[in-house]
Amino acid sequence: MPVDPAPTPEDPAPAETHVAEQRQPPTGRGPRRGRAYTPWNPPLAGFGSDPIPLSPEAFAQVLPQLEATTDRDEVTTLLLDFLGAGFSRVILFVHSHNELRGLDARGQDLLVEAVRQVRIPSTGQSMFSAVLERGAPSFGPAQSTNTIDQAFSQALGGIKGNVLLLPITLGSKIPLLLWAHGTNHPVDPGSINELSAAVSTAILRIIAASRRQS
Repeated sequence: MPVDPAPTPEDPAPAETHVAEQRQPPTGRGPRRGRAYTPWNPPLAGFGSDPIPLSPEAFAQVLPQLEATTDRDEVTTLLLDFLGAGFSRVILFVHSHNELRGLDARGQDLLVEAVRQVRIPSTGQSMFSAVLERGAPSFGPAQSTNTIDQAFSQALGGIKGNVLLLPITLGSKIPLLLWAHGTNHPVDPGSINELSAAVSTAILRIIAASRRQS
């Protein structure tokens, strides 16, 4: 009786092998790219800082503020602060009944309480009366050839150098007069005249607006 041969196990199929592909290192470098050129612009000198006192830039900054304000006291505050940044002493006088009365001041050695006690005749011969008569700003050497100017100079411990006198005109009257002394900055007469006119215009505008509301 024929005998079937013993079954032989099937040869196993060869297992699939996965061989990781090995990346060959580059044999050479590609073309070298040039660096992008970024120009450097240095910051503008003085950017973000306050302008030099009494400079054209400083005047250009304060004039729009005078045009925008709606408060009369703020007008005189802007004027005092602006000139106080360029002069060591600034005094604002009220002119009424032939007399100048101290109203406000700027300066490390000036006390507002003491300034408000100052009384100066506006009719006698002095640098003050000369400016009130002309109705125009004046900038030049301090005068001490008459009694009034000598007394004023002595009260301040002596005045040397140039002095600015700035009248504020409202119509035919000069209700305010500003005196300033002690500066190392150039003073441009045209800018001073423009400042005086801007202060006068601002006060007149505020007075007119107040009358319309009343």
